[in-house]
Amino acid sequence: MANSSNGRTRLQNAIAYAIAGLIGLSILSIVAIMVLTVFFPKTPVITILVSFPWLALPTSAALIITLLILQIRSKGKDSA
Repeated sequence: MANSSNGRTRLQNAIAYAIAGLIGLSILSIVAIMVLTVFFPKTPVITILVSFPWLALPTSAALIITLLILQIRSKGKDSA
């Protein structure tokens, strides 16, 4: 794979952007849930909006662990 300027591969960059996107969308959906429940208390909150942080945050944690393992393996290959 082609390396970027800071020594990370494209796969590692893609995983890092996916982590940032998932965490960002989770925060936005949590804020949207709070706003909807305060300003529109009688309307039911959309199910996908409520369940998104419950799925995205553990997924981003698993991606962080995956990225950590990839970086440890690449550092091990560089030093050997």
